Amino acid sequence: MTLSVVYFNETAEVAARGIRCCADSLIKGDIGKLTPHAMKIFPLRISYPPDYPFIYKKSRLSHTIGFTFSGNLNAAMNSYALLSNLCEHVQPIHEHVGTLPSMQTIANLVAQIIYTYGSNYGSLLDKEGLCDVVLFGFCLASNDFKTFYIHPDLSDGKFVVRIEEINLYERQYFAIGSGSHLLKAKVDENNGRFHPNFVRDIINNSINEKVGVGGFFQRGWSNKWGMRLVCDAMQNTPLGFGAPFCGFMLSPFKLGDKHFISLPMFGDSI
Repeated sequence: MTLSVVYFNETAEVAARGIRCCADSLIKGDIGKLTPHAMKIFPLRISYPPDYPFIYKKSRLSHTIGFTFSGNLNAAMNSYALLSNLCEHVQPIHEHVGTLPSMQTIANLVAQIIYTYGSNYGSLLDKEGLCDVVLFGFCLASNDFKTFYIHPDLSDGKFVVRIEEINLYERQYFAIGSGSHLLKAKVDENNGRFHPNFVRDIINNSINEKVGVGGFFQRGWSNKWGMRLVCDAMQNTPLGFGAPFCGFMLSPFKLGDKHFISLPMFGDSI
């Protein structure tokens, strides 16, 4: 199941330059469509505890990168839940540590977690119990954008988890999930040129639900200052104008009588 894609947005505008991610929101099981409202892109916050005062002068206290997945939902969500808790309790070994952990270090941690859950779920469900993860964002330790693909490998008859660094400066996109071949076909039809709207087209074609791709178009993007989830273009709904956000149509944006939800939003262009 799933189609999740990361690509690099090269632009002169510093705030818009970075890695973007888009995905579908369908979860499908043996009995059919379970929900078209699944989140498949997540922010992962890495932070020092606030009670280390010397850090304030030497580095940023927190930073957010992106996490997206394909494969077994339980394995992926348990991995993300554990990872997000661990990454919010990072502590420096000594006061001379100047930056938060590198994305390579976080990828190594993800691999350990996936291996544990894969050993559990995979022993019962075989390949259906495994999940792939992509970490993407700006790495403070290397001062550069990074993408890591963490995935189980059973090719040698043994269960291992491999980590691959994906260079999005040299390739147009990187896709994971059961819908990856659909995207490749669209790119091939377009003379090898990728456009993110191809992902939207695949999601909107209901025939692709057969391979577990559908629901809503969701996206997030990262720049030097972190990663955030964003709304899609505004649409007219029975309740008025609303915006798709991570598989949900948000309308209205009020939160009780005294607050409202303010979310970053893109127009039609990605």
